[in-house]
Amino acid sequence: MNRLVMLVVVFGLLSAVAASAQDMKEGTWTGVHQRTDGNNRQVQKITVDLKKVPDPHWAWRPSAAEVWSVTFSGPPVGRAQVGSFRVEAGTMTFNYMRQDLLYECKLQQQPSDAFIGRCASEGTDQAFRITLNPPVAAAKD
Repeated sequence: MNRLVMLVVVFGLLSAVAASAQDMKEGTWTGVHQRTDGNNRQVQKITVDLKKVPDPHWAWRPSAAEVWSVTFSGPPVGRAQVGSFRVEAGTMTFNYMRQDLLYECKLQQQPSDAFIGRCASEGTDQAFRITLNPPVAAAKD
């Protein structure tokens, strides 16, 4: 897929990050990822920042006062805006771009409220196992 088409797809996906995660905890989710392909089994720390922001397209979606802004960060990716973020029936799905590749992630909620699953890029052998832990509640004074 050429770069222009990929950019159009990504921007379309970014606009699809909707408030479909009403029960999600806002804040920084921390975790790890590990490649599942090849010989490199290095575990690296990652974060996913979830925050609600005013809807930049309020004129077109007057019913949505806020939308989710989701950012994926970690050594292999750097920092990437997440697209198509959804949480439904204990399954978290999202995608992000890394070096012109679109990674699709699907994680299952665990009894501990952590999400564990896999991210992979179609047409390549690159895949990662992901564990995300919810933000720690702030201490109350």
